Amino acid sequence: LWSGILRNWKDKGITSAELSVLPRSHNHPDDNTDLLIAIAGEVHWTLEEVEQYFVDYDLVGSDDGHPYYYLATFSDETPDELKRIAGLNSSNQLHMGLNIVPDEDQGEFE
Repeated sequence: LWSGILRNWKDKGITSAELSVLPRSHNHPDDNTDLLIAIAGEVHWTLEEVEQYFVDYDLVGSDDGHPYYYLATFSDETPDELKRIAGLNSSNQLHMGLNIVPDEDQGEFE
């Protein structure tokens, strides 16, 4: 951080910074920690908020098998402020780029 975004922090007028320690992922199929962290960065929420309101994601693609994007769905209970911050549509969904899902091979779209 000190050699990146916080370099010359006094010159940038930064007076404080809030940092969080994120959990490490475990290398087994049921662990989605890396995915949740990536989504949290994409929607500008905390990891805890993503864990609470993220429901699922689907790969959307063409009829001939080419992937277009991921469609993330969030809970109907998501607070309006978080919906606004993330830019969710009226169905509580968000289009996300193909690189959002860590280590997943898009392969042939079904």
